[in-house]
Order: sequence, then structure tokens, then C-alpha cells
Amino acid sequence: MKLVTVMVVMLIVWCGYTIAVRHSGLPPWPHPRNLRLSPSALGWLAHSSLPHMFGIIAIFIALGHSVLAMSGEESLAQVYREIESPKLPNLKKAGAVIFVYSLVFTSLVSFFAVMIIPDDVRQHFLENLIGGLAMNLEGPLFIRLIFHGFVVVVGTLILAAEC
Repeated sequence: MKLVTVMVVMLIVWCGYTIAVRHSGLPPWPHPRNLRLSPSALGWLAHSSLPHMFGIIAIFIALGHSVLAMSGEESLAQVYREIESPKLPNLKKAGAVIFVYSLVFTSLVSFFAVMIIPDDVRQHFLENLIGGLAMNLEGPLFIRLIFHGFVVVVGTLILAAEC
């Protein structure tokens, strides 16, 4: 978890620096004219006009898609065996930390990706936004490649449940 925190802090600070240097603007508000929703993103609402008429519905759809990314349930399953007694209060604390951590990081990565990665390039990183961010940050290519490698190592450790 410490290595993940180091990577997250480095990414947030470096993204903040990149945004300050490039004077990046915020993403547009979810007005109907700004929404580009694919049929696969809409699911059973693909033939409905509601998401295109009301931006809040599109936001709820996006939140529904990201629930698994922000859940952290697998993290709770990993730490449950190692939690000291009394387990329930300590599990609640761990759940709150995991929830806040994943909510903040997941939302920041999405905002940073829209603000930093150019639109035409971002389409190639939809499955790997953090890697796309690492390669589009401000700085020398060699340093960005090292950071991208660090992101890959941290991701591998997370998937291997070593962090």
C-alpha cells in the first residue's frame, strides 16, 4: 500500500505541475450538447433519449460503470485476515480509508486524463489511463518512461496482491 501511495502522490503532483505549465482547462460541463455517449456505454438505455436530454442521467451511468473500479472490495478481503481485534470497528476504518482513497484517485485520474491527454491520443489509452497520463506529462521522455515503468510495476504488484 505504501508503494501505491508513493505512485499516487507522484502522479497527482506531476499532473498538477503539468496542468499549471500547460494552463489546461477543466472538462466541459455535462450539458446535452457536450455528451458523446456510445451505445455500449448506455447499455439498456441505448434506445432512450433521456441520457442525451439530461446530463445528470449520463453522470449516473458513468458512476455505475465506475463502481467496480472504486469499490475496493478485493482490498477489504485481503486485509480482513490481518486486522487486529476488535475486527468490526477496525474493518469499518479500513473500509472508509479504501473508499476515500479509491474514490479520490479514480476521479482524479479521469479528470487529469481529460485535461492533459489530447483528445485524439486519449482514445488509445481508454483501457490504460494511468499509463497514458504517465506518457503525456510534462518533462523529459526518459523520465516519463521510467515513471511509466514504475506505474506498470505498481499495477503488477496490485494485481498480484503484494501491496
